[in-house]
Amino acid sequence: MTKLVAFVLAVVLVITCSATVQATEHATPDDTARFLAGLRPSPGSPLNTLTKSAVWQRHAARFDGLFELKDRESLSKIRAFATKEIPQTDRPLLYFFSGPDFLYANAFFADATTYILSGLEPAGEIPKIEELNPRALEYGTVAKLHTQSQLFSNQ
Repeated sequence: MTKLVAFVLAVVLVITCSATVQATEHATPDDTARFLAGLRPSPGSPLNTLTKSAVWQRHAARFDGLFELKDRESLSKIRAFATKEIPQTDRPLLYFFSGPDFLYANAFFADATTYILSGLEPAGEIPKIEELNPRALEYGTVAKLHTQSQLFSNQ
């Protein structure tokens, strides 16, 4: 479940800033989202070779740990509350606080068939991870892990 939430969150972030990507030369937006979420890209993705590095392996393990902690400390409790107290529907959900808050939209309304997310901040561009040199990739991964630790901490 936590891997699914991580994947969906990353996909939402990448799709909202989708630029035309040539699958033959660059990773697809889906593969980039999977890579950033600590999930393996699809077979044939140029990012697959990067998942063999120790940096990415640590990134994926850390991401798993962060989501397991978040799920245990709050998301599982929200899902239990929502199941009892909020009428669930399989209709689309319009949610105006997208981004990291997707976790809560999904926890409160897990049965929604479609999530329509909106936010004020510009999405930015899809990173071309396959074009980064290994040192830049390691620095970026370490910085991202620090940000995620703050994002998912309860402090």
